[in-house]
Amino acid sequence: MPTDRAHGIQIMRMCEAFASQGADVTLYYSNRRQIRTMRGIDPFEYYDVERNFTIKPTPIVDAIPLRRILPSRLFGLTLGMANALFGLTAALRSAREDANIYYTRHWFAAWWLTRFRRPTILELHRTDPQHMSRRVRWLLRRLSFHPSMRAVTTISESLKAELVTAGFASEKIMALRDAVDLRRYAEPTTRAKARKLTGLPDDKPLVVYTGSLLPNRGVDVLVRSAPQLKLAEVVLVGGPSEEQTTLIREAKRVGATNIRFIDHVHPSKVPLYQHAADVLALPQLDPQGHSPLKLAEYMAAGRPIVASDLLPLREVIADGKTAVLVPPGDSQSLANGILKVLSDDEFGEKLARAAQEEVYLWTWERRAAMVIDFVSRHA
Repeated sequence: MPTDRAHGIQIMRMCEAFASQGADVTLYYSNRRQIRTMRGIDPFEYYDVERNFTIKPTPIVDAIPLRRILPSRLFGLTLGMANALFGLTAALRSAREDANIYYTRHWFAAWWLTRFRRPTILELHRTDPQHMSRRVRWLLRRLSFHPSMRAVTTISESLKAELVTAGFASEKIMALRDAVDLRRYAEPTTRAKARKLTGLPDDKPLVVYTGSLLPNRGVDVLVRSAPQLKLAEVVLVGGPSEEQTTLIREAKRVGATNIRFIDHVHPSKVPLYQHAADVLALPQLDPQGHSPLKLAEYMAAGRPIVASDLLPLREVIADGKTAVLVPPGDSQSLANGILKVLSDDEFGEKLARAAQEEVYLWTWERRAAMVIDFVSRHA
């Protein structure tokens, strides 16, 4: 901590929210080597969260630097062993706290905590074969019935349904959407002001994407749609840098000259780029990505959204009511959806208002309170 990935935001916000509900919170996090721009930064200041909880680094054997020198199969094995060791270390250190609840996103830590008879909640974000083996799914299904496993939380109803179908203890599963810090969107920022503060052009429509540039986010689809958006500029805000390099090559290949790349920015600056937009794009490809943090941020920003028509997103936004939904992976359809919004200001404003009204209840405090209430009722 901090990290340039979105999970850092969620973890820090949930700790702050649990503490705001009256809990005494300690966060144990992996003391992994950070990227250069993140070193020496205070997590509380970086994420702008209240210092109402304690954070404690936990040692980890960092296998990530070995990615470049080990064959992929051997690297995967090494990374798995390092994560398993971290899970045990984190469980041993946190178990000394004798807490009422141990809340984790690390399934191996959850397994050990239940072995130690500690009341545990495991938050799962995905269970697809690309990220979780059948053996691990089987293990987690059994783990869900363990008396010490108090709840399994997910970030979408569709993932909850997958777990129920897979035979998990249905009475323990709770679907909780990711939330948004509405304080960052409390004061409306005009497009003109946002563009001035970010240095973005004010003489053309802007299509903005903020977040990770990893392949399953579908940013390459947005790049391929750019040549069809000749009068607009496509602004991509995020990293990592190696993915940005790949997208720059793709832009050159398809002749997309209207794309602007902006490196990872401080979380406090992200709303400015979103407010600068005429359209916010969410071209996600991965149906297991479920409800990304950026969707809640997009909705809070009050700008029209064009997103992939995926089940987890349809739980949140509706085509023609709170967003324009298009087939995932189809650059022509994405371009058409964006052009539809850009050509009809009234339609775009209607979508933005409806989405913004929908997101007002999506606070981290409410999410934490729902967890506490669920556990209290099932104690």
